[in-house]
Amino acid sequence: MSKKSALDTIKLQSFDASDFLSWKIQVQLGMKEREIFYTVQSDFASTVEDVDEYQWNKDEDFCRDYLLNSLNPRLALTYHAYKTAKKIWDRLNAHFQKEEGLSKSLIGEKFFNFRFKANVPITSQLLELVNLRQKLDDDHSKMDDSLFVYMILSKLPPEWLFFKTEMHRLKEKISLDELKRFIHIEDQNIAGKSLEQVAQPSQAVNFISRPSKPSRKPPAPKGDTHVPLAVKKPSLKRKKGKCHNCGK
Repeated sequence: MSKKSALDTIKLQSFDASDFLSWKIQVQLGMKEREIFYTVQSDFASTVEDVDEYQWNKDEDFCRDYLLNSLNPRLALTYHAYKTAKKIWDRLNAHFQKEEGLSKSLIGEKFFNFRFKANVPITSQLLELVNLRQKLDDDHSKMDDSLFVYMILSKLPPEWLFFKTEMHRLKEKISLDELKRFIHIEDQNIAGKSLEQVAQPSQAVNFISRPSKPSRKPPAPKGDTHVPLAVKKPSLKRKKGKCHNCGK
């Protein structure tokens, strides 16, 4: 079977850090059908497959893309740093196989002691909490959604006090899906406010004040050229005429 036709045989759901064992079985089967599974079992120098280096590199590159494509965007971004398919496969097994091996009591302890961090988007952290609940539910210890909604609200950081108050004020009980949507919206609002706070200092630096409008009064000439108005002094000369007393 060619690799191209095999791509359509199995539709993988993106791995979101939950139910690793089930995902591993599916992705492993997919790699075997595509005849690329051998690239995660060993490197080229120690492979037992009858392939040349060119074919090995081609299959290994295809396998790496296949693994990254089977992860959700958040995990794909994290594991993209590993340059070979084998390193991605080994790291996934080392991390999530350990999680699967935890006893239900440890999972329960991790679930009930879980607390949201204020400096990380709540939406991404909620995914981890939902996954822990799913593992508990798999052990037939089902938790009611209304109780789970209450637990989520109680685990929110102090910075989300106003949000928690608003959720408790709702007259009707909110569903788990509605709470997820509200949290996602609040995360976006917080991110928007953070961007505004970052942008404010740069706006203050780039601000240029407009020059004040020039006065309409003509500018005063340079130097002291002011000439005071002359004051007319009374004349001391006597007017010619006859004396009122003697007639001269």
